[in-house]
Amino acid sequence: MMWILTTFALKIVEADVPVDRNVFKSYQNCFWFIGISLTTVGYGDTYAMSDLGHIFVCMCCIWSTFNNSVITFLLVSNLTLKQNEQKSLQLLKNIDNTLSKKKLCG
Repeated sequence: MMWILTTFALKIVEADVPVDRNVFKSYQNCFWFIGISLTTVGYGDTYAMSDLGHIFVCMCCIWSTFNNSVITFLLVSNLTLKQNEQKSLQLLKNIDNTLSKKKLCG
């Protein structure tokens, strides 16, 4: 949702740039640019021309870096095993090893 809102905002912010220099005449170009900027890839094929556009894009990049960091932190913290879970997993592995050894011997 934020991607779409920032696309429209960029189109509005860059509206004062003369038509011959404005690469953000179409919403598709704005959408592409915001997507590349929010994912912090930044190919450099398009860029903002106005000072307000530069400030807006910098704020979008800062916001997206923070957002990507929070998402990464949440994923890592939810996908790593806690100490009790690690102990339980080790116990289950030990039981499985013991059972497989008994089955081999029996």
